[in-house]
Amino acid sequence: MSNYDNRQFDQEEQLETSEQDDRDAAFKAAYPETDSASISSFTPTSGAVGASVTINGSGFTGASGVSFNGTAAVTFAVVDDSKMTATVPAGATTGKIAVTAPGGPVGQKVATAVQSATNFTVS
Repeated sequence: MSNYDNRQFDQEEQLETSEQDDRDAAFKAAYPETDSASISSFTPTSGAVGASVTINGSGFTGASGVSFNGTAAVTFAVVDDSKMTATVPAGATTGKIAVTAPGGPVGQKVATAVQSATNFTVS
């Protein structure tokens, strides 16, 4: 291959890469990712069955569930995107609090469960 052929090949490769970058950017604009929910804290850090717990974090709008160490809370409410309340359900044991909220590409309604970093203690 001559130097001219190598230059021609490099230019074509750069053009293909640029076109792929344009397609990637268009896809990301059409299907932006939403931030997944996250739990930053909760209060109180312990309580009995029936206690109300305030969960702080982000991405709670549209949340479809809360669980205490795998036991679903029957009663929960989204206050706003950064705050929820939930009632400790019967059968709950000490462990992580999890929130199921939307995540992933917009329009795909992907439910994602996120857990607290620390345990809630059932007393």
